[in-house]
Amino acid sequence: SAKAAEIIVFIAAGYDTTGFSVANTLVLLGKHPGVTSKARQSLGGGVQQSDYLRNVITESNRLYPVAAAGSVRFLERDLHYPSSDKTKQIVIPKGSNLYMPQIMPNYIESIFPDPHKFWPERWENATTEMKQAVLPFSYGNRNCLGQRLALAELDTVLPRLVSSYDFVLETEGELDRFLTFKFMGARMRVTTPSS
Repeated sequence: SAKAAEIIVFIAAGYDTTGFSVANTLVLLGKHPGVTSKARQSLGGGVQQSDYLRNVITESNRLYPVAAAGSVRFLERDLHYPSSDKTKQIVIPKGSNLYMPQIMPNYIESIFPDPHKFWPERWENATTEMKQAVLPFSYGNRNCLGQRLALAELDTVLPRLVSSYDFVLETEGELDRFLTFKFMGARMRVTTPSS
């Protein structure tokens, strides 16, 4: 039922998702020290969010969206789509539970060239297709209730960390997909910037 699907979404959403988003971003920064330096420079010595650090977060959420499995929606009306060859209509009937894995569009090569590469600069001139493909908080009237809080936390915590520390990834760990998409067993050494 629709209510059961919503309960499952709330359970997954409340499972430390913002903490894992920060951790996934730190793992990527540990693997890419040049990005960390560029992000620190973009902050200009402050701890307020910068456009470049926002691109780092967006790119991290594209590569490793914490809610990668997506969500389930109960359809309240029929959905009609043209087939790939546009010769007929595909109908997903009202009453269906529609599973929407949010990670799939994040790796479409026609939208994101070299999709497995961590490249925050790709967001400097983001296309509408790019913005529509990456939906870490879902979309519409049933998007993530905690979206504003999560963004506020990311926009507060990451600038403070990036402005004060360098991150050296000692052990990447393994990607875990139970409820959320995150690195498990990662080990990071934190140092103060040399300059």
